[in-house]
Amino acid sequence: MVKKVKNCKAVLVIGGGVAGSAVAQCLSQAGIDVHLIEKQAELGGHAAEMGCKATDVCLRCNVCVANELLRKVATSADINIYLRTEFQKLEPGLNGSRYTALLEHSPTFIDRNKCIGCRVCVSNCPEKCIAVPKVATSLTVPVVDYSRCRRSLGKKCTVCEEICPVNAINMAQKKSESQIDVDSIVVATGYEPYDPAVNASYGYGTSANIITGAEAERQLSVGAKITRPSDGREPKSIAFIQCVGSRSEEVHRRPEDTDYCSAVCCAYALRMAQLMKYHNNEAKVTVFYMDIQNFGKGFNDFYNKCKDNMTFIRSRPYEVKQNQNGTVCVKFAPQSLPEAAESQVCEQEFDLVILAVGIRPATDATKLAERLLIPVDEYGFLGLKDASGLPELQRKGIFVAGACESPKDIESTIAQAQAVSAAIIGEA
Repeated sequence: MVKKVKNCKAVLVIGGGVAGSAVAQCLSQAGIDVHLIEKQAELGGHAAEMGCKATDVCLRCNVCVANELLRKVATSADINIYLRTEFQKLEPGLNGSRYTALLEHSPTFIDRNKCIGCRVCVSNCPEKCIAVPKVATSLTVPVVDYSRCRRSLGKKCTVCEEICPVNAINMAQKKSESQIDVDSIVVATGYEPYDPAVNASYGYGTSANIITGAEAERQLSVGAKITRPSDGREPKSIAFIQCVGSRSEEVHRRPEDTDYCSAVCCAYALRMAQLMKYHNNEAKVTVFYMDIQNFGKGFNDFYNKCKDNMTFIRSRPYEVKQNQNGTVCVKFAPQSLPEAAESQVCEQEFDLVILAVGIRPATDATKLAERLLIPVDEYGFLGLKDASGLPELQRKGIFVAGACESPKDIESTIAQAQAVSAAIIGEA
């Protein structure tokens, strides 16, 4: 049973992904007034686009744990949720609070307090720009893509407003501002997956059959399988290329931005690979790696099982390109194959290549840090790391949680969010 905190000030949580939602849930259960803001139109962050990787057994990817957490937060009556809302400025507190946070609210167009989830607007929108959130982890309230709405093009349209049975839609809604008095702030703005299109890493963008791990996750979340985008077929030969966007000191990048381990790539790639073997045991899976990151209890047994039915090649491929027949050619100099010298160039063809992209700081992390007057580390993640396990932000009452602090998986994200929550409750 969670101990209730008496007379505790309000807490602002910035970010509605796994970390922010875990903090919001812990604090609300303790009786603390929580204000959770998310700049997107739905909760969930990247976890909302991840799929279960279970085979005949659970592989502990924790996507189901994240989904259940997000469902609880999205439907909680004890958490104040503000979607399409961004933090703008922090000022000295009013009314006895430590801080006053200024927020900017972009239009959501649909009032989540009035919406009954009937989805009449979804089925009747002439431009099909109103949709239910991607996964059932978020609110049942539909989301409006205003960029596709007739109104955004200067045309008249009132279909959704007129058809809504509870008058929950107001397409004339404008941006607004508000302020909240809080005693603590938790920054949980997450991360960005590395985009290999930035420098055409490993042929990304040249073939539909070269995809990122994030794109493979989206396939799993929708259809529970990973297929070739070019024809929708299950691939018979698959290559996973590890450390894409991590641990790189190439001359055209700033080394300090990329020479860290992203911690999650080995885990999600091997789980995906095992799932693909489960669906088709005849499929040939090859993993190109630098070294394999141990990702928790039972790892060695899982890794040995993978090595029994997959090929592991210690090498970073130097060229990946599409063949005329739609397959993908990978050129590499192996370091771990006994039959090949390190200087020997090898080529293999694959039906599908999955780039295990790493974790990068969120694009607006530095701007947010400047607004909050908190430090970033040498890689661009928030907070200076110390021996306590919680990052030092050099400002009282401000905390960070999740992958905005450093790369971490769902389990580690929730654990840190709980630790931050305990610290806030301890202050009360």
